[in-house]
Amino acid sequence: MSQDITNNPYRFESGNPNAFEPTGDGKLKPFTKAIFIIHLIFGALGTVGAIFGAISIVLMPKLQEMMNEAGVEEEINLNPFPGAYVLMIVMMIISGVLSIAMLWGGISGLNKKLTGLNLIKGVSAVMVLYKMLELPYNVVVQYFSFQVQKQNQQKQLENNPNVPDIGAFMDVVLYVSIGMGVIIAIGLMIFYALCYMHLSKAEVRANFR
Repeated sequence: MSQDITNNPYRFESGNPNAFEPTGDGKLKPFTKAIFIIHLIFGALGTVGAIFGAISIVLMPKLQEMMNEAGVEEEINLNPFPGAYVLMIVMMIISGVLSIAMLWGGISGLNKKLTGLNLIKGVSAVMVLYKMLELPYNVVVQYFSFQVQKQNQQKQLENNPNVPDIGAFMDVVLYVSIGMGVIIAIGLMIFYALCYMHLSKAEVRANFR
């Protein structure tokens, strides 16, 4: 006796038990598409930034040597506090890897590849944690870097009293810079968390293969 499959609660709409359910319409929603475009842009900018950052680290000692030969007494301090130089390199490597993953995931996601969705979803989760670690690191580096600049400016004052004292102005710049950095970091953490939650939805995932 044949069974009416329309009354079978275990049947799949596509008729294929191996098909992914629920099935999507194959179209990316504007917010979904925007997520991949933003990650693609962030990935491209981050990759370029990592490349130039690596080049600057390599060339910085040579630049310091040229400044010394030119009689410029200002010192380029890549290690404002113990371990800062090593941390900078580690953070730069992590940022570069994540940027490449964003770039690849953004392109794949716009092509409706499931690998792209999974990659951006994973990167979004990692970026929330990364920004949580990067925020205090940036605050500490900014603070100590400004202290080094203030010391350089103080030396210039001692050598030339006619040089304007901008120490108070530098303090204002420091606190404004730190405040803006905190706001941007929190905003990015919220953005990446929303991306992760959105890409975790079954109806969104259904449009990728």
